[in-house]
Amino acid sequence: MRRPRHIHIRALAVLAALAALAGCAYLALRPVDLSRWQQEGAGRWTVRGTDTGNDSVVQSENANPGLFFDPADQGGGRLYRITIRVDDGSDDDFIGFVLGYQAGELTGEPADEAGAGAIGARPDFLLIDWKRADQDYMDLGMARAGLALSRVTAPLRESPGAWAHDPADGVRELARAATLGRSGWEPGRDYLFEIRYTSHSLSVRVDGIEEIRYRTETGTLPEGGFGFYNYSQPAVTYSGVAAQRLSPLPWWALALLLLAALLLAAAAARRAARRRQESGDGTGSDGAGSGDGGSGNGGQGDGAADATSP
Repeated sequence: MRRPRHIHIRALAVLAALAALAGCAYLALRPVDLSRWQQEGAGRWTVRGTDTGNDSVVQSENANPGLFFDPADQGGGRLYRITIRVDDGSDDDFIGFVLGYQAGELTGEPADEAGAGAIGARPDFLLIDWKRADQDYMDLGMARAGLALSRVTAPLRESPGAWAHDPADGVRELARAATLGRSGWEPGRDYLFEIRYTSHSLSVRVDGIEEIRYRTETGTLPEGGFGFYNYSQPAVTYSGVAAQRLSPLPWWALALLLLAALLLAAAAARRAARRRQESGDGTGSDGAGSGDGGSGNGGQGDGAADATSP
């Protein structure tokens, strides 16, 4: 039996609405529970609870490179939003983030759970670091003030790689920020970062301004987790940490799907109303016809009686 056309329209409307709502759910940023994250390298990381959960952490030591990252995050296209603040004006070193990170890559050593005899991780991740001021330190080279993006392919330690982005030591600088590339962070000030990361592109916004846009021309960007990075800078707070997977569709496509769902639903409602009206009209006509037929039969009955009367 062929289904009425309005049923198919309703089904299409439901599917379009579900697709649009699913896409919107992807775009909804949610607080991140930092109590599940873990530390690698130096530093002292303390998670603090807020009104929205365990979404704030403080790094309090002046130490060699260290990370605080999500071991369960394997990338796959995500948006991260974080507010970062330094409350120590006596130092001027590095704060920032890592992307595409796998456990053990900071030092090149096996993860703790890997067991004896395990081979260490081969580093390959992205580093976003921000230094407050230029500094020529010992034999490590010149560290330049500003926000930069680098690709790390060697362990990070107190060395020219981490300090001066020396490619010979496994840290190759890929880009400098548009307006903050030679400007350092200021103590006592909040900076809102929004970081979009996929297998082929990276976008970094600071206080609403896109500072870094990077896209790989060949291959893909490293796969792995997201985390915070500190090198020789105490009193750093990462707060309001939120994240969500990116929708595979752009916002305008989601808007079109939702509009299509509304139009299809309206069309289905009009068709259903029209069918009910037509059904009502047809029932009234049939009833009238039956009544007329009854009168006609009655007339025939009278004629037959007259014919047989004497």
